[in-house]
Amino acid sequence: MARRALVAVLWTGATALALSACETQDDEAALTRETPVITEEEPARVEPVVEERLTPRPDLFSLQDEAIWDGRPSLGGAWIAHPDVGNPERVEVTDVTSGQSITAALFRREAGLPGPVFQLSADAAQELGAEPGVPLEVEVIAVRPEVVDVADDAAEGDAEEAESNAAEVEDAVDVVAEGEAAAAAVDEAAAPADDEAAEVELASDEAAIAEIAAAIVAAPDPEPAIEAAAPAVEEAEAPQPVAEAVAPAPAAAPDTPFMQVGMFGVPGNAEALVERLQAEGLAARALPAGSLTRVVVGPAESDAELAETRQRLRELGFSDAIAISL
Repeated sequence: MARRALVAVLWTGATALALSACETQDDEAALTRETPVITEEEPARVEPVVEERLTPRPDLFSLQDEAIWDGRPSLGGAWIAHPDVGNPERVEVTDVTSGQSITAALFRREAGLPGPVFQLSADAAQELGAEPGVPLEVEVIAVRPEVVDVADDAAEGDAEEAESNAAEVEDAVDVVAEGEAAAAAVDEAAAPADDEAAEVELASDEAAIAEIAAAIVAAPDPEPAIEAAAPAVEEAEAPQPVAEAVAPAPAAAPDTPFMQVGMFGVPGNAEALVERLQAEGLAARALPAGSLTRVVVGPAESDAELAETRQRLRELGFSDAIAISL
């Protein structure tokens, strides 16, 4: 009997422990399900904004000297050539007189040629505003591309602009304060003078009214004056002689009255071209241009004549002829 009671007690205790363990596992599972897992998100990566810029590299090539364009068309775009160039480079060419700058290619040219050491292509000369056969002083510096972060440059520029704006605001405030103080001082000094001026003006007005009243009383009958004025009106209404027609002014000569046909290093070639153009009825001639010889047609006395000469040269095959002034 006692043994059965002991077995019942042990069974009851084991059952209670098992139920307790199950409840503990259920609570842990519930906590695991209900508790959210918090993870930190990585910040979005911002790609830098960059651009390519040309940076001066005088260590590669830098020279200031005279350059010239021979007036002939050329291929290859804008370029400049020098006898001391080893490898082709990208350069910045600046006209020292005008300050005009262009980016061009730098090539090697044959050494020992007469004239300036730099030779310009047709495109480079046109961008610089160079005249054919006329030397100009240029500065040539090599440049290389460099990748620059635009955001950094913009931040530096914004900071400098903010400092400049703050300084301008402070200066403006000081100027306004000084102006207000000066205006107050002028108002205080001018107050007595304004009162005296008002009194003088009032006295002047009273004297003027008295003079006008006296003149009205003493004025004669206006009818004779009207009768005397009648002949003057009749004379004014008399017809005036018609002016003679003015002859129209002659057309002004163009600013560039000559058409340049070519530039030659051999004078004999220039003379041969002059003879050919003269045989076609054109007023051609050869003129010296430094170490070269220039062949031109003209001068034209009007824009219409210049256009006619240009069309005639195109018909003869000289489509690259340009208008110049001598």
